[in-house]
Amino acid sequence: MNDLAGFPLPTGGNPGLIPYRNVAVTNAAAAVLNGQGAVYGYTFRNPNTTAVFVNIYAAPSSRVTVGSAAAQPVLVKRVYVPAAISAGIPGEKIISVGSFPIVYGPAGISIAAITTDSDTGSTAPSSAIYAEMDVVGMNN
Repeated sequence: MNDLAGFPLPTGGNPGLIPYRNVAVTNAAAAVLNGQGAVYGYTFRNPNTTAVFVNIYAAPSSRVTVGSAAAQPVLVKRVYVPAAISAGIPGEKIISVGSFPIVYGPAGISIAAITTDSDTGSTAPSSAIYAEMDVVGMNN
């Protein structure tokens, strides 16, 4: 592993990645990683007939109230996930594992799915979405 300001970064072959999987992401913040870490890749699948947005927060879920002003400073990325193509064929957004982190969380990482492209949006999608993320934690 390389070391950047005390943070381990994966080198060839993706060593140290922790898989995260959640089959029911809604508008309640879900903990991806508790403690310092980074996201290196993700897959989100949306079964809904309308697009959803996945907010990625650089904070543990206990510190995130989706849509609140207090959550805005730790909201570091919003990912558009298209609507399902048809029944049984979800919309998908995939970012493959790379050499550099997509998101870094000094105290944790959490996610939530909402229906609007807005920092103050908090409405849940009709159906929960599926998430897979590749993360690295300091204690990994």
